[in-house]
Amino acid sequence: MHYALLNRRNISALTMETLTQVLHQVEEVNSVKLHFKELPQRELRISAVGQCTAEGWVPPKLKLRTYDFPPIDGTYDFDFIAQAPKALTPGLVEAVIAVYKWSNYPENLRGIRIHGSENSLLKMIQL
Repeated sequence: MHYALLNRRNISALTMETLTQVLHQVEEVNSVKLHFKELPQRELRISAVGQCTAEGWVPPKLKLRTYDFPPIDGTYDFDFIAQAPKALTPGLVEAVIAVYKWSNYPENLRGIRIHGSENSLLKMIQL
C-alpha cells in the first residue's frame, strides 16, 4: 500500500480535501506494549496507544518501516499512522489504539520504536 506520511510541520500547505485522503502520523505516542506468543506459531503482538488533537482518526495502524538491511542494534521502527477526520475540532483530544501482529519476527529483534509526529517511544525486549 502506498501512502503519504505527513506530520504537523508539513500539513499547513494542504487543502482539507487532500488532507483527509492521506495517512499521517498521530500526534503523540503514549504507551507501547509487547506480547510474545510461541505456539502454534511464533508471533509478536505490538500495541500502541496515542493521541490526536481531533476526533475521528481512522483507521489507526502501525506501519513497519522498510529496511534494506536489518538494523544492527535490532531495534525496528514503526510509524503510528491514521487518516485525518474531515473536520478538525480544535481543543479536542482523542485516544487512538493500534495493534500490529508480527509473525516470524526477526531473530535479531531487540526493541521496537513507535514514532508519532511529536515524539517516539522505545520498548526494549527483556532477554
